Formats: sequence, C-alpha cells, structure tokens
Amino acid sequence: MTIAITLTFGVTVPFRIAGPIYRMRNLLAEMSGGNFIRSLDTLRQGDEFEQLYPNIHDLKKSVCDPIKQMQEKCNDEARKNEDKLLDVKAIADLFKTTR
Repeated sequence: MTIAITLTFGVTVPFRIAGPIYRMRNLLAEMSGGNFIRSLDTLRQGDEFEQLYPNIHDLKKSVCDPIKQMQEKCNDEARKNEDKLLDVKAIADLFKTTR
C-alpha cells in the first residue's frame, strides 16, 4: 500500500510541476523570440503555478497591445504615403502628356 501511494505521488506531483514549467518556459521563449501570436493554453485544474499563468498572460498582453498599436499606426502612415505616391504619379503623368 505504501509503495502504491509513493508511486502515485512520485508520478503525479512532478507532472503537476514539470508540465506547467515546461509550458511557461516554451511560451516565454516564443515571446522572447518575438512570437506573440500563439494563444495561451490553460493549465490543468490543480496544476502548480496555476495562479502564476495568468500573470504571464498579462505580460503578453502588455507587450502585445503596444505592438498592435504601432502596427496600426505604421499601416495608417503607409496608406497616407500610398495616397501621396498616387498624387505624385498623377503629376508625373501630367508631365508625360505635355511633351
């Protein structure tokens, strides 16, 4: 009986610790490499670090939101410059037809 209990805790407890650490480590490695696309998985109920995982989500969000805002601003500027480029091309076309 003691051996069964020891084996149960000896297998279950490390998985409840190692699994979340592995997932968080991979997620942080992806984020440090600039990949903020992957959505966060949830940890299993009762896993250790279950309360820490939302903090990583908050960290990802706090980094991701400003990046999205910068991307939107860049896209807006690109659209504005595209319109200006079309205007310049139209003016250039006028010079071509006046020769």
